[in-house]
Amino acid sequence: MTDAVAARLLRKCPHLVLKERANTTHFLPMEAPYDVRDQLSDYISSLIEGVASDEFGHVKRSLR
Repeated sequence: MTDAVAARLLRKCPHLVLKERANTTHFLPMEAPYDVRDQLSDYISSLIEGVASDEFGHVKRSLR
């Protein structure tokens, strides 16, 4: 995604959080599956637990 597209997207959706991972392509879920899992887990946890965006950090999760 170009910087111009990212800026336009953020103007339309100011609550959006864009994160970039170096050395990956649009196949990110296949190239870095654990990173994607961890980011999704952190985000879903924040929604469920009501964590504010300034409190974001890695949350350890287990499937047990």
